[in-house]
Amino acid sequence: MFHSRFTALALLTLSIPLLAIAAGRSTKVKEVPAQSKTSDTKAPANGVLANLPLYFEANRGQTDASVSYLANIAGARFFLTRDSAVFALPNKRVSKKLEERPEETVVRMRTVNSQRGLDEGMERLPGVSNYFIGNDSTKWVKDVPQYAKVKRQGVYPGVDMVFYGNQRQFEYDFVVAPGADPSRIELAFDGVDGIHTNSAGDLVLATAAGEFLQKKPKVYQQIGGRQVEVASHYRVGANKDVHFEVARYDRRQALVIDPTIQFNAVVGGTTDENLNGAGIAVDSSQNVYVVGSA
Repeated sequence: MFHSRFTALALLTLSIPLLAIAAGRSTKVKEVPAQSKTSDTKAPANGVLANLPLYFEANRGQTDASVSYLANIAGARFFLTRDSAVFALPNKRVSKKLEERPEETVVRMRTVNSQRGLDEGMERLPGVSNYFIGNDSTKWVKDVPQYAKVKRQGVYPGVDMVFYGNQRQFEYDFVVAPGADPSRIELAFDGVDGIHTNSAGDLVLATAAGEFLQKKPKVYQQIGGRQVEVASHYRVGANKDVHFEVARYDRRQALVIDPTIQFNAVVGGTTDENLNGAGIAVDSSQNVYVVGSA
């Protein structure tokens, strides 16, 4: 079973290329490269973190083996597991102490009756992540690759999923191949107290951490070099299962179903608060170090 505490809080170091370092409570200052002189203020680091585009890390042992890719999204955490996209949402109370992690609400988005697709990182980024947890260097995880997107192939026959970020917003697409059937797509949400659509056509998910939205899907085709929109809306079933109702379209062409998940309503606080960082510093090369608990 998935638990939200699989990942240690990371020390994020941002530069060109980006670098992320994670450290446990026992990490000593001498473990930071000697040439990196850190500042004594959080302000520059917060600014860099707030403007960091969303990226995905491949799992190389820094979290549970059931996870293939992970990401931090506007204070929430994302894990891609065998049949689910898992979001760990911070509750309203945020701990200020190093030894305490903020309480989290875990929401699991499952593709119902789906096939086990192959997860593949796309658009490799120049940065890497390093997890320096504890004093045993043999357990450190280094040079973890980062990607702009993750593709899950063959979720349904002729249907792939692509996860990516648009600035700090989290999006995913269902890419429906010509002739494939979008009506087979069905979502279920575990860890929510209620699901409904609002007047704008957004999907509203009520959780213990508050409400968050899955915006009305943008559905379109690329035909003749232009984007042709297709009418669509959510349908919530009696068992709180979620479907995409799609109007008639050209089935000879691929179809893209593109929802956006909006965390603004549920994720609050500043960047360093949501990361539960006991210390944040930035060095002269714009590497940002966020020290958290393992």
